[in-house]
Amino acid sequence: EIKDNVGSSGAILQARVSAESGNVLTMLGISVDVGGANYFEQANEQPFTGTLAQQLAAFLNAVTPASATPPGTLVKVKGAFTAGTPGSIAATEAEIQDD
Repeated sequence: EIKDNVGSSGAILQARVSAESGNVLTMLGISVDVGGANYFEQANEQPFTGTLAQQLAAFLNAVTPASATPPGTLVKVKGAFTAGTPGSIAATEAEIQDD
């Protein structure tokens, strides 16, 4: 699911993670940088705890990119969308969704 407002911080993308490189997740071919996010949520709808750096590390540790099995962690992000081919999102919020 994609809802975008180009250039605003209101873009929302929910999809399975197909790749992970550092702080950047690939979802539906879109690069999502979660390194600048200020809110991280677990699948149980509770926020990760600790400093932002600790929350980011815990979030990224909980994300599994797609392989043959499993299909990849379902993640929802909110942030600023930049148009391009295919575009990118600088996330301000990142949530692991319950399958």
